[in-house]
Amino acid sequence: MVKDFAIEEVEAWLTQEEVSLRKSFEEKLAGYIKGIMPVSEEREQAAKLKALVEARKTAYDKSDEFIRLGDGGGRRL
Repeated sequence: MVKDFAIEEVEAWLTQEEVSLRKSFEEKLAGYIKGIMPVSEEREQAAKLKALVEARKTAYDKSDEFIRLGDGGGRRL
């Protein structure tokens, strides 16, 4: 009975250690991947930002053109 209890404790401890080691490994792997990935992520974000800036610029240019044509005086709102 004492022996069974000790085996269960050891198994529980080993399971906890395994989970801890696995989690640590996954965190390190995720950190390693993040260390590699930012270049592509930065490029993707830069492309999105550039597209957003271009879309905003196009919308602004069109609205500015519309305002100039619409009120005749070239006023900006």
